[in-house]
Amino acid sequence: SSAQQESGKAEERLKTVRRELHTREGRLESLQALQRAALEDRAGERWLEEQDLLQAPRLAQVVQVEAGWEAAVEAVLERWLESVVVGDTGNLGAALDTLDQASLDFVEQGGGVDPVPGSLAERVQSAPAAVIEWLNGVSTAGSLQQAWELRGGLGAMDSVITPDGEWIGRNWLRIARGQADQDSMLAREKMISRLQEEIRQLTGEAESLAADTHLGLLGIELETRRRNRISQW
Repeated sequence: SSAQQESGKAEERLKTVRRELHTREGRLESLQALQRAALEDRAGERWLEEQDLLQAPRLAQVVQVEAGWEAAVEAVLERWLESVVVGDTGNLGAALDTLDQASLDFVEQGGGVDPVPGSLAERVQSAPAAVIEWLNGVSTAGSLQQAWELRGGLGAMDSVITPDGEWIGRNWLRIARGQADQDSMLAREKMISRLQEEIRQLTGEAESLAADTHLGLLGIELETRRRNRISQW
Protein backbone atom coordinates (compact mmCIF):
# COMPACT_ATOMS: atom_id res chain seq x y z
CA SER A 1 0.00 0.00 0.00
CA SER A 2 0.95 3.67 -0.25
CA ALA A 3 1.36 3.90 3.53
CA GLN A 4 3.71 0.91 3.55
CA GLN A 5 5.79 2.41 0.74
CA GLU A 6 6.11 5.74 2.55
CA SER A 7 7.00 3.96 5.77
CA GLY A 8 9.63 1.90 3.95
CA LYS A 9 11.21 5.02 2.45
CA ALA A 10 11.29 6.70 5.85
CA GLU A 11 12.96 3.64 7.38
CA GLU A 12 15.63 3.58 4.65
CA ARG A 13 16.32 7.28 5.05
CA LEU A 14 16.51 6.84 8.82
CA LYS A 15 19.13 4.10 8.39
CA THR A 16 21.15 6.36 6.06
CA VAL A 17 20.96 9.32 8.44
CA ARG A 18 22.05 7.16 11.39
CA ARG A 19 25.05 5.89 9.39
CA GLU A 20 26.02 9.45 8.44
CA LEU A 21 25.57 10.55 12.04
CA HIS A 22 27.77 7.72 13.31
CA THR A 23 30.50 8.59 10.77
CA ARG A 24 30.50 12.27 11.69
CA GLU A 25 30.50 11.57 15.41
CA GLY A 26 33.56 9.36 14.99
CA ARG A 27 35.32 11.98 12.90
CA LEU A 28 34.45 14.70 15.42
CA GLU A 29 35.80 12.65 18.32
CA SER A 30 39.09 12.09 16.46
CA LEU A 31 39.49 15.77 15.56
CA GLN A 32 38.72 16.90 19.11
CA ALA A 33 41.32 14.48 20.46
CA LEU A 34 43.92 15.86 18.03
CA GLN A 35 43.02 19.44 18.95
CA ARG A 36 43.26 18.75 22.68
CA ALA A 37 46.67 17.12 22.20
CA ALA A 38 47.88 20.11 20.17
CA LEU A 39 46.68 22.70 22.67
CA GLU A 40 47.36 21.14 26.03
CA ASP A 41 50.45 21.81 28.13
CA ARG A 42 50.46 19.13 30.79
CA ALA A 43 53.11 20.92 32.82
CA GLY A 44 50.87 23.97 33.14
CA GLU A 45 47.55 22.16 33.58
CA ARG A 46 47.75 21.98 37.39
CA TRP A 47 48.52 25.69 37.61
CA LEU A 48 45.65 26.54 35.26
CA GLU A 49 43.34 24.37 37.34
CA GLU A 50 44.43 26.17 40.51
CA GLN A 51 43.63 29.51 38.85
CA ASP A 52 40.27 28.21 37.58
CA LEU A 53 41.51 28.59 34.00
CA LEU A 54 41.66 24.96 32.90
CA GLN A 55 38.49 25.35 30.85
CA ALA A 56 39.44 28.75 29.43
CA PRO A 57 39.51 28.74 25.61
CA ARG A 58 42.74 28.68 23.67
CA LEU A 59 43.37 31.28 20.99
CA ALA A 60 42.96 28.76 18.17
CA GLN A 61 39.41 28.15 19.38
CA VAL A 62 38.30 31.80 19.25
CA VAL A 63 40.04 33.16 16.15
CA GLN A 64 37.73 33.06 13.12
CA VAL A 65 39.56 33.30 9.79
CA GLU A 66 38.30 33.85 6.25
CA ALA A 67 38.36 30.61 4.28
CA GLY A 68 41.63 30.19 2.41
CA TRP A 69 43.73 32.32 4.77
CA GLU A 70 44.12 29.85 7.65
CA ALA A 71 47.68 28.90 6.66
CA ALA A 72 48.77 32.54 6.54
CA VAL A 73 47.31 33.40 9.95
CA GLU A 74 48.75 30.24 11.46
CA ALA A 75 52.19 31.01 10.00
CA VAL A 76 52.20 34.42 11.70
CA LEU A 77 50.65 33.48 15.04
CA GLU A 78 52.38 30.08 15.43
CA ARG A 79 52.61 29.11 19.10
CA TRP A 80 50.40 32.03 20.14
CA LEU A 81 47.48 29.92 18.92
CA GLU A 82 48.03 27.81 22.04
CA SER A 83 47.60 30.87 24.28
CA VAL A 84 45.05 30.85 27.07
CA VAL A 85 42.42 33.53 26.46
CA VAL A 86 41.62 35.49 29.65
CA GLY A 87 39.66 38.59 30.59
CA ASP A 88 42.56 40.60 32.00
CA THR A 89 46.18 39.45 32.25
CA GLY A 90 46.66 41.95 35.08
CA ASN A 91 44.44 39.78 37.28
CA LEU A 92 46.98 36.96 37.14
CA GLY A 93 49.28 39.07 39.31
CA ALA A 94 51.28 37.23 41.93
CA ALA A 95 49.88 33.88 40.81
CA LEU A 96 52.45 33.94 38.00
CA ASP A 97 55.19 33.53 40.59
CA THR A 98 53.88 30.03 41.30
CA LEU A 99 54.09 28.96 37.65
CA ASP A 100 57.18 26.77 37.52
CA GLN A 101 58.65 24.40 34.90
CA ALA A 102 55.96 25.31 32.38
CA SER A 103 55.49 27.55 29.39
CA LEU A 104 52.15 29.34 29.02
CA ASP A 105 51.05 32.31 26.95
CA PHE A 106 48.05 34.51 27.69
CA VAL A 107 46.00 36.80 25.47
CA GLU A 108 43.28 39.15 26.67
CA GLN A 109 39.90 38.62 25.03
CA GLY A 110 39.04 42.30 24.60
CA GLY A 111 38.35 43.86 21.21
CA GLY A 112 38.09 47.39 19.91
CA VAL A 113 40.90 47.41 17.34
CA ASP A 114 40.06 47.92 13.67
CA PRO A 115 41.90 46.04 10.93
CA VAL A 116 44.15 48.03 8.59
CA PRO A 117 42.95 47.84 4.97
CA GLY A 118 45.08 45.40 2.98
CA SER A 119 46.48 43.73 6.09
CA LEU A 120 46.18 40.13 7.21
CA ALA A 121 43.93 41.37 10.02
CA GLU A 122 41.31 42.10 7.34
CA ARG A 123 41.14 38.35 6.68
CA VAL A 124 40.17 37.65 10.30
CA GLN A 125 36.48 37.75 11.12
CA SER A 126 36.82 37.55 14.90
CA ALA A 127 39.84 37.78 17.22
CA PRO A 128 41.09 39.53 20.37
CA ALA A 129 42.56 43.02 19.98
CA ALA A 130 46.13 41.78 20.43
CA VAL A 131 45.78 39.47 17.41
CA ILE A 132 44.36 42.25 15.22
CA GLU A 133 47.27 44.49 16.25
CA TRP A 134 49.82 41.80 15.32
CA LEU A 135 48.20 41.02 12.00
CA ASN A 136 47.79 44.71 11.11
CA GLY A 137 51.54 44.79 10.57
CA VAL A 138 51.41 42.11 7.87
CA SER A 139 50.21 42.94 4.37
CA THR A 140 48.67 40.36 2.06
CA ALA A 141 49.40 39.31 -1.50
CA GLY A 142 47.41 36.96 -3.70
CA SER A 143 50.45 35.03 -4.89
CA LEU A 144 54.16 34.58 -4.27
CA GLN A 145 54.94 36.53 -7.43
CA GLN A 146 52.88 39.46 -6.20
CA ALA A 147 54.61 39.29 -2.82
CA TRP A 148 58.03 39.46 -4.50
CA GLU A 149 56.90 42.53 -6.41
CA LEU A 150 55.88 44.24 -3.17
CA ARG A 151 59.10 43.37 -1.36
CA GLY A 152 61.07 46.33 -2.68
CA GLY A 153 58.71 48.80 -1.00
CA LEU A 154 58.73 47.14 2.42
CA GLY A 155 60.11 48.98 5.44
CA ALA A 156 62.32 47.44 8.12
CA MET A 157 59.31 46.25 10.16
CA ASP A 158 57.03 45.48 7.22
CA SER A 159 56.18 42.10 5.72
CA VAL A 160 53.78 40.52 3.26
CA ILE A 161 52.21 37.06 3.24
CA THR A 162 50.31 34.89 0.75
CA PRO A 163 47.32 32.61 1.44
CA ASP A 164 49.70 29.61 1.38
CA GLY A 165 51.77 31.05 4.24
CA GLU A 166 54.72 32.31 2.16
CA TRP A 167 55.92 35.19 4.34
CA ILE A 168 58.38 37.80 3.04
CA GLY A 169 60.16 40.68 4.77
CA ARG A 170 62.55 43.27 3.36
CA ASN A 171 65.58 41.07 4.02
CA TRP A 172 64.11 37.74 5.14
CA LEU A 173 61.85 35.00 3.87
CA ARG A 174 59.86 32.23 5.51
CA ILE A 175 58.06 29.46 3.66
CA ALA A 176 55.27 27.80 5.65
CA ARG A 177 52.92 26.61 2.97
CA GLY A 178 49.50 25.33 3.97
CA GLN A 179 49.52 22.37 6.31
CA ALA A 180 47.20 19.44 5.83
CA ASP A 181 43.85 20.12 7.50
CA GLN A 182 44.45 17.45 10.13
CA ASP A 183 47.67 19.25 11.19
CA SER A 184 46.44 22.85 11.05
CA MET A 185 44.88 24.00 14.32
CA LEU A 186 42.76 26.70 12.68
CA ALA A 187 41.51 24.47 9.87
CA ARG A 188 40.85 21.69 12.38
CA GLU A 189 38.85 24.02 14.65
CA LYS A 190 36.75 25.08 11.66
CA MET A 191 36.12 21.43 10.77
CA ILE A 192 35.10 20.70 14.36
CA SER A 193 32.53 23.51 14.28
CA ARG A 194 31.18 22.34 10.92
CA LEU A 195 30.86 18.74 12.12
CA GLN A 196 29.09 19.84 15.29
CA GLU A 197 26.53 21.73 13.20
CA GLU A 198 26.06 18.78 10.81
CA ILE A 199 25.58 16.44 13.77
CA ARG A 200 22.93 18.75 15.23
CA GLN A 201 21.07 18.79 11.91
CA LEU A 202 21.32 15.02 11.39
CA THR A 203 20.22 14.35 14.96
CA GLY A 204 17.11 16.48 14.41
CA GLU A 205 16.35 14.70 11.14
CA ALA A 206 16.84 11.28 12.73
CA GLU A 207 14.45 12.12 15.56
CA SER A 208 11.85 13.39 13.09
CA LEU A 209 12.19 10.31 10.86
CA ALA A 210 11.98 7.99 13.85
CA ALA A 211 8.73 9.65 14.90
CA ASP A 212 7.34 9.48 11.34
CA THR A 213 8.35 5.83 11.02
CA HIS A 214 6.66 4.98 14.31
CA LEU A 215 3.46 6.76 13.27
CA GLY A 216 3.58 5.10 9.85
CA LEU A 217 3.91 1.63 11.35
CA LEU A 218 1.10 2.40 13.77
CA GLY A 219 -1.11 3.50 10.86
CA ILE A 220 -0.33 0.31 8.92
CA GLU A 221 -1.18 -1.79 11.97
CA LEU A 222 -4.50 0.00 12.46
CA GLU A 223 -5.35 -0.34 8.75
CA THR A 224 -4.56 -4.06 8.87
CA ARG A 225 -6.79 -4.54 11.89
CA ARG A 226 -9.61 -2.62 10.16
CA ARG A 227 -9.38 -4.83 7.07
CA ASN A 228 -9.35 -7.97 9.19
CA ARG A 229 -12.53 -6.86 10.96
CA ILE A 230 -14.22 -6.16 7.60
CA SER A 231 -13.24 -9.57 6.21
CA GLN A 232 -14.52 -11.26 9.37
CA TRP A 233 -17.81 -9.41 9.11
